[in-house]
Amino acid sequence: MSVAYKTGLVSIIMPAYNSQQTILESISSVLAQSYQEWELVICDDASQDDTKHQVYRYLQELNDPRVRLIDNHNPKGATGARNSAIEAAKGQYIAFLDADDLWLSDKLLKQVSFMKKSNCAFSYGDYLIFDKNTELPSGEFITPNSIDFPRLCKTCDIGCLTVMLDRHQIDDVMMEYIEKEDYATWVRILKNSDLIAEKYPGILALYRLSQLSLSANKKKEIKKQYNVLRKVAKLSVVKSVISVTFYILKGIQKHYVYYRKP
Repeated sequence: MSVAYKTGLVSIIMPAYNSQQTILESISSVLAQSYQEWELVICDDASQDDTKHQVYRYLQELNDPRVRLIDNHNPKGATGARNSAIEAAKGQYIAFLDADDLWLSDKLLKQVSFMKKSNCAFSYGDYLIFDKNTELPSGEFITPNSIDFPRLCKTCDIGCLTVMLDRHQIDDVMMEYIEKEDYATWVRILKNSDLIAEKYPGILALYRLSQLSLSANKKKEIKKQYNVLRKVAKLSVVKSVISVTFYILKGIQKHYVYYRKP
């Protein structure tokens, strides 16, 4: 059944779990957007710290109906939190911002204009990387100009914080319930359509490099990648192994090419 989403409205999906140190800064980067036709749907996933109450107090003072807080009383994980927010979203466009990342102030304006002009259904862009202990960027993640399904199976170049999806052209934007859920979702969307993800030619966001991302177990990441290729992309064992090999080589290249010092 077709759902009528509000044309031009960007629904921003923000999952939150134990994010009291960073979430208000992330919200502020949304409030600073030059494009005003947006809604921010924050889903607190049963945080154990003061995230939910901190946001609630902030929103009472803000008194902006564009910003809503929903509560997963029982934790559902990052996928469940994002999907709870997506279910509550009303906009034509879906964008994603985690509770520790930031957007440049013209992110939405530039990206919506780009998508309208090119009739693009799925867009992404470059982003700066910065350490949690400093406000200065430590590098820039450079993405390819476009990504189709075969290329996506060999890389993981699309940063969730830069993605925008047009629900007038993509029926299902719900996140996959599998590890690497954002990547798995992009894989599913491109596999089940003739779409190509297109790059906005510029920097859109700032990714906060956490200790967790720095210490990610590479073997586990490779296993997650393989599982997505087998279960979501539906590749054969042989094709999955070949694609994972490309993924490993690309991962090495990223440290030398994609993470460019500003």
